[in-house]
Amino acid sequence: MIIAVEIIRKLKLKEAPTSLNLALEAMTLDFPIFLTAEYDEVFPKMWSFWIKAASEDAASFSTILRFMFDSVRKSHKRKQVEFEVPEKKKVSLLEQAQKISQKAPNIMGVGIIGKGAKKRRVIPPEEIEEDSQLNSVVLQFIKEVLNTVEKEEAKLLLTNTAVSLFTEVFCEEHPDIESFWPVPVGRGVQRTNLEKDLVLLKSIPKLTFPLISVLADDWRIFNRMTFIFRAKMNQLLAFWEACRFTDAVSCQKELRESISLVTLLSKSGIIPEIIAQTSLIYEFCAPYHVFLLLNSIWGYLHCHPPTAELLESKFQGVNTDIFLTDARNIMLENIDRTGHLFDKFF
Repeated sequence: MIIAVEIIRKLKLKEAPTSLNLALEAMTLDFPIFLTAEYDEVFPKMWSFWIKAASEDAASFSTILRFMFDSVRKSHKRKQVEFEVPEKKKVSLLEQAQKISQKAPNIMGVGIIGKGAKKRRVIPPEEIEEDSQLNSVVLQFIKEVLNTVEKEEAKLLLTNTAVSLFTEVFCEEHPDIESFWPVPVGRGVQRTNLEKDLVLLKSIPKLTFPLISVLADDWRIFNRMTFIFRAKMNQLLAFWEACRFTDAVSCQKELRESISLVTLLSKSGIIPEIIAQTSLIYEFCAPYHVFLLLNSIWGYLHCHPPTAELLESKFQGVNTDIFLTDARNIMLENIDRTGHLFDKFF
């Protein structure tokens, strides 16, 4: 294997692009096996070769990343818990009466309630560790390639390639991908496309949001993946609306996800900083207040979709006070805990 890697590394892209791409395809086809201890000696050389090839040629980057994403997708699907429904067995009423158990209620025609017991697949710890390692390695690969490339045009091409491959591999069952934000809905109203959004979130791997964070510096790239943020915000809005805890800090996981979501929106530059700072209030208020604050951000994105003119003008002419009304009212209601934030919103 080491000899093979050395030979492939000596291939020159301009002289033999077809041979090089075939070699890359062969090397990354079963990418996860190179993360095992058996390949510890050869992996550093393969890694440096992948980085060099991907940073010098967009086609090589696409070839490598496609197989890496495929490996992540297979691992993600295997990790999902699956339920198996046993085949329905037809039993006559006479057979049921004859096979009445001593523990069963003494009623006529005792049968099987529902579809019977389900078999649940238990995920071994090694599979969880393998999936986590795989996600980390793929994310690190994208980071290193983008950091290696110096020209902005080449970097933009690679980031567009990464986004296109991601949506193709992980979102192929969701063809209605768009960056449009529907009209925000209030409490008690059925949320738009919530079921579809939940299915989408289940299909994407754990590297999704860290990857978006890497690509969030360019709002044009970020906007291509806005549909994932819309799905996540839709899920969080449904949760906070239905939550019956007295304070938001009782739901640490959802609170962290909500704050991270708004932070990434702010990092991309598609919402004003003052609106993004409303996430500072989340930990001091009730769950329904978090719902109102997130819904205000949804409303802003519906009314002011990101455009080059809007972002270049630094949101000039946008009346942000409309979208800060709930934040100010909530802060005053919890002034004993939010007094240190008063100067930010008044």
